Amino acid sequence: MTAGDEQDGVQADGMTMVGMSLEALDAVVWDGLDTSHWSQPVEDVPRALRRIALAGPAATEDDCDPLYSLVTRQGCETPSAAAVALPFIVALAADPDIGARVTLTGLLAAMHAPALTDEDWTGACALLTDPDPAVRRAAIWFARGSAGLLERWQTETDRAVQLPILIALGDAAADPDVDQDAAGMARAVLDRVLGGDDPVLWVAAVYASANLDQDLPVRQLDRLVDVFSDLAVRPRFEEAWYQTDYEFPSSREEVLWWISRRLEHNFEAQLSFAVRLIEAAGRTGDTPLCRGALDLAWHQLVRRRSVATVLLPLAGALLDDPDGPIRLRAANILAAIGPTAAPYADRLAELLDDAEADEGLDGTVGEIARWALARTGDPRAMPGA
Repeated sequence: MTAGDEQDGVQADGMTMVGMSLEALDAVVWDGLDTSHWSQPVEDVPRALRRIALAGPAATEDDCDPLYSLVTRQGCETPSAAAVALPFIVALAADPDIGARVTLTGLLAAMHAPALTDEDWTGACALLTDPDPAVRRAAIWFARGSAGLLERWQTETDRAVQLPILIALGDAAADPDVDQDAAGMARAVLDRVLGGDDPVLWVAAVYASANLDQDLPVRQLDRLVDVFSDLAVRPRFEEAWYQTDYEFPSSREEVLWWISRRLEHNFEAQLSFAVRLIEAAGRTGDTPLCRGALDLAWHQLVRRRSVATVLLPLAGALLDDPDGPIRLRAANILAAIGPTAAPYADRLAELLDDAEADEGLDGTVGEIARWALARTGDPRAMPGA
């Protein structure tokens, strides 16, 4: 198929297909090509491509899904149908009149493999400058390497695209095989953002720079707590925090986990991060933050029992919190701590009829409180006691 064939418009069901020529698709000889799995006939490839083209703006992720199992590696050698399908998928992804372009761009990233490096990826790389920021974000994979990412950083103005570029720059700069001049420029970008006043981009720069300096998040712990506990900043995370491997944005509470992982080499700092956030949430009445920080604390408790002495009074105080899911988490921590939670037995007993729950956790507050009482050896844990 020639470049002209790719872009020829054709009339189909009253709709002009600008991005892909159905005649060119029909002209391809698919016989003898293989897909990612022996059970899937190669004829399914042009069938899926045609379905997307005919759907036009109504094309959905479901329309694209079959191609993932047809032309990506799927743990095996790159199927021969992939090279033939590539220009058609590029044309569809580049066509502003086709739906699910973000999914198609992600498909192209998934298709990229050593066996296809000699193919023409020019059209896929052009998606880095697409008018749609969601497509640009999905195409960041094609700018891998410090030089390409630096070029994108210098021209990108959308924060929801800037942020994943920034994180990718951190990964690229930490690559031992990267050109050192480009790595130095990537570090300079990170340093400038670390010195800036955008709190969400600053957190992303801390996260990305930890690849180069693992103690940076520890040194920045005070400001991290301040940013995460700032109620005005909370919605800005979900507006901007995208990562290249995830289609949807992360909430502030999800980003807590990303940062906590950067503290794993320093357990005291990681515990301090969770504890200080719980305390800050209590001062401001920030229920979502308290829930998220308690989840961090639980994760640390199950990994290291010594944190129980720090978490015991915090969890005990939160048994009186007006939020049911917070009470549930507090009771759960006390149950895991076990016999030393006995000073809170009376309060746990008062919660036995508490029917509040959390959709992400098992059991009600009352059920978890009963378990906690049982762990302390309190007879009130017995039904009817």
